[in-house]
Amino acid sequence: MKIRFVIPLILLILTPLGLLAWLGVLLASQERASVEERYVGLIREDLQSIALRIDRMIEDRERKMLSAIDDYLAGDIRIEDMGADNPTVSEPFLLDSNRDPVYPKPGQGHDTFLNRTVEIWGDPSLFRGESREGATQVLRAGRILDSNDSFGWETWYWNRGMNFLFWRALPDGGAIGFEVNRARLIADIIEELPDTHLDGRQSEEKQFRLVDSQGKSLYQWGAFTPEGDSEPITSLNLEAPLSSWSLQVFAPSDYLKSDGLSSYAMSLWLGLIAVGLGLLAVGYLVIREYTREMREAEQRVTFVNQVSHELKTPLTNIRMYAELLQDEIAEESPSLAKKTRIIAEESGRLSRLIGNILTFSRKERAKLQLHFSKGVLDETIRATLDQFRPLLTAKGIEIDLDLKTPDNVYFDSDAVGQMVGNLLSNVEKYCHPKSRVSLTTFRKGANLVVEIADNGPGISKSEREKIFRPFYRVSNELTDGVTGTGIGLSISRDLARMHGGDLELLPSDKGARFRLAVQIQSIEENRGS
Repeated sequence: MKIRFVIPLILLILTPLGLLAWLGVLLASQERASVEERYVGLIREDLQSIALRIDRMIEDRERKMLSAIDDYLAGDIRIEDMGADNPTVSEPFLLDSNRDPVYPKPGQGHDTFLNRTVEIWGDPSLFRGESREGATQVLRAGRILDSNDSFGWETWYWNRGMNFLFWRALPDGGAIGFEVNRARLIADIIEELPDTHLDGRQSEEKQFRLVDSQGKSLYQWGAFTPEGDSEPITSLNLEAPLSSWSLQVFAPSDYLKSDGLSSYAMSLWLGLIAVGLGLLAVGYLVIREYTREMREAEQRVTFVNQVSHELKTPLTNIRMYAELLQDEIAEESPSLAKKTRIIAEESGRLSRLIGNILTFSRKERAKLQLHFSKGVLDETIRATLDQFRPLLTAKGIEIDLDLKTPDNVYFDSDAVGQMVGNLLSNVEKYCHPKSRVSLTTFRKGANLVVEIADNGPGISKSEREKIFRPFYRVSNELTDGVTGTGIGLSISRDLARMHGGDLELLPSDKGARFRLAVQIQSIEENRGS
């Protein structure tokens, strides 16, 4: 099978297969991203559920602290007893309208509390829901109790840890509240989280962490142990006052490659394999059909070659004896001599056709060779012209000869005779009766040149190269009724190029003008192609 057919066929199969594979990879990637997004969404729902429990616990502690403040404001308890029964509360405090501590005062045994909170009392944004630079930041907006009351949280860093104040605004511009016991608050939060060791696949494949503002793990659960530099697959920040804390989830790198995704990818690749096998099957059928057609065509060509070889010798004999008989009876029986001449002419025409077929066949099989010997180009031209002279004379076509290559040089006279014969055959077929044709030879450098020009209708510019294609014939009123194989000019150009020259159709105002050039050989040799 010829490579020029195999390569397009391979491209025809591989191109759609490659496009399908690319599309499959793209779809698989999109599906993977979609599945990962859904998985992460489910995990975030778990985190949101946990965060909601923490938020509800914070709200419960808020209600208890607000209830204690209400008891104090109603005069039911003293401020130092406010929140005494609440383990979440560490220290109560009361500020006047200038935000100066009313309770506790220095020297009342609460100096440690005053020392760690002294830097935040003078902040004008304190208890106003404004962010402040430095250690303190408002993290939870207060809820409006009535037109004048609100509450919220203040957090600040002290002694390598986050500390919490819960406050409620007073109508006079002051504030009352509690310092929250950090350790107890963390313990209450952890109590809302799942146990450290859980049964089930979900626990084995993931690890959940509660992380503080410094990235330190406060609590973790789940059996999976990530590597030290692992990144969480997702995280969720908690609500104020814990907005600098987050819940994180760690999982193996292949965790998101679920069975569902594998099934999808498997189905996709099975589909691609099926399409690929289908394309290969089509390719196989095409190759088989092409091979069968080529084998049959080769058998037909072989048959034609064999028949041509078988006909060549009998035709040569018929022509030879017809010419001998014509010479013997020319004076005795002119009528019979004329018939004999026709036999010789037609057998010569058939011999040239067989020669073209055999030459074309050898060229297609890469077995065409030239055989160089010493000779004179002008003599070869005259000998070839003598074979066509009766046919040309019968149509009234006159040949103007201008032969200027008398040198004895090396060239393939048989190949040149065949090329010139094909050109003269076209003259005999396509020229109008009583036309004039010029045949010129000359030497140009290392080339022998033959030019044949007629004054017929010529060949259009668009078909000047097409006429040299095998089996191509110009279709017009002049040529439609003329028989021919369409290989004469093709094999003539091939022979000329094998001879180091070329055959070309030159521009002409009228008619057709062919130039045949063959290179003179320096030594006697055979050249293959």
